[in-house]
Amino acid sequence: MEVWLTDLRRRSLAARGGVLVAALAAPCVLLAAPIGYFHSGMTGILAAVTAAALCLAGAGAALVVNEPFRGTDRALKGLLWGMIFRMGIPLGLGLAVQLTGTALAGAGFLLYLLVFFELALAVEVYLSLPAPKSEQGETK
Repeated sequence: MEVWLTDLRRRSLAARGGVLVAALAAPCVLLAAPIGYFHSGMTGILAAVTAAALCLAGAGAALVVNEPFRGTDRALKGLLWGMIFRMGIPLGLGLAVQLTGTALAGAGFLLYLLVFFELALAVEVYLSLPAPKSEQGETK
């Protein structure tokens, strides 16, 4: 399993973006949407999907911004630049949704946002890190 996870970091930006989409879409469809429907009907599903989409937008933007900084000597700089998007998009827009008092706020939107933010953070940071060097001292 370790080889498979390490190999993900060697993939193209599009492939890593696909992994990010899958990592957020699967829990949204399989867990959060049914819980949202049970709790608040269709508004609960909309709250879960909107929260996942905001977190995906932030993590995807951070993945793109971080791409030029993937070298081992600049990885920290890339992660810090990515933090602007990773945190700014979901938390800024999530705060706007919560403060406007829409139906999404009553359906638990902020809770879904916090759960998906943590998941997106873990997956995006892992995919943004540089791939380890191979045994011959070269990267694939």
